[in-house]
Amino acid sequence: TKAAREVDASSNAHGSMWAALMFILAAVPFFPANAPADVHVIGAVVALGVVCTGVAYLLQFRLITDLGPVRALTVTFLIPVFGVLWGYAFLVEPIGWYTVAGSMIVILGTALVTGFPSKGCGAGNHRWGVSPSDRRRTRQENNRRRGA
Repeated sequence: TKAAREVDASSNAHGSMWAALMFILAAVPFFPANAPADVHVIGAVVALGVVCTGVAYLLQFRLITDLGPVRALTVTFLIPVFGVLWGYAFLVEPIGWYTVAGSMIVILGTALVTGFPSKGCGAGNHRWGVSPSDRRRTRQENNRRRGA
């Protein structure tokens, strides 16, 4: 709401991740493990949780700051398309015409939402229509609001 205090993207991402960790830790006693965890299992969980999810989450919030929420969140539209591609590449899952048609609709919708390709796409325009000076100005305004 308008009355809510504005929180920068990094603080929002960190707060969300720490809150999720606290909820998970509180639930651990109620869901005991079936077998003791060895070093490999703990390493895999840390790698998936911190490296894959945590870093991606921080990058997503940075994209929201730099590109705006609409353009940054359109990346989630492409997850099913890549899921199908990885299934085909690694699991040899069949791809039917309806999957290709659906993927094309998703890609077209993503292009329409992001405004890509824009009218002046070419020389002199910056990728995704956001120039480095616009990104710098947005960062400076966010820092000024935070008092940094």
